Amino acid sequence: MVFLHLYVLCYNESILIRETIDHYQSRFPKIKITILDNESTDDSVAIATLKGCKILSWSSSGIDDNQYMEFKNNIWKTVLPREEEDVWIIVADMDEWLSITGDELQYENDRGTTILSTLGYNIIGNSLQRDLTDIDLHSLTHGFYWPDENKSVCFKRSAIQEMNYAIGAHKCQPIGNIVYSERKYILKHMEPLGLPFMIYKFTERYKRTEKKRNEGEWWAGLHYSDNVVKIKSRYDEQYEGAISIASLL
Repeated sequence: MVFLHLYVLCYNESILIRETIDHYQSRFPKIKITILDNESTDDSVAIATLKGCKILSWSSSGIDDNQYMEFKNNIWKTVLPREEEDVWIIVADMDEWLSITGDELQYENDRGTTILSTLGYNIIGNSLQRDLTDIDLHSLTHGFYWPDENKSVCFKRSAIQEMNYAIGAHKCQPIGNIVYSERKYILKHMEPLGLPFMIYKFTERYKRTEKKRNEGEWWAGLHYSDNVVKIKSRYDEQYEGAISIASLL
């Protein structure tokens, strides 16, 4: 029997947090979810608590990629391997939804896999609302291949001593019994879900990295922007280039 622990970073994620939790709980009803909350000021914590998640709060002045990396590399080490069940770990951002079922994870566990291989896709939506209430996120089946999201987010606790994620967790150098899955599972990046949502997310996160940039970390928030024209161009490019990935899910 496989048992799954999920660790998710959070700051003011009230738009996505309920849907993210539902994504994983629907596939793994006994999953343990820990929300690593960076002192959210919205109702993210209340939503997660009602859905049975554990909350670990921490503070920072804006987005701190080094702290994020520290969490992803170490927070899961508090989970001890058990003889009676095979424990797996997922460490992810709120907008990262790994598409795997309990049966599929059991299959990988039985064949000796210790780290899942992934294919990252930006999932495309056409919401006209900033809060995404006019679309069903779980039914979206079109995406734009995004290799930066080919992340090793899921691994077997008893086999792995270190993941050694780099900033953003786009790369890692794991230590332990390393056996990657032959199959590549889709890692949904729930970002270009609609232009109003994308503008809101990008501009808010760009603001949160301003302090780090002023301190000389020019790369802080490099992925984000407060240029609406630039954000729209990015969204349009991915929307127009999206393909159906229904057969891969």
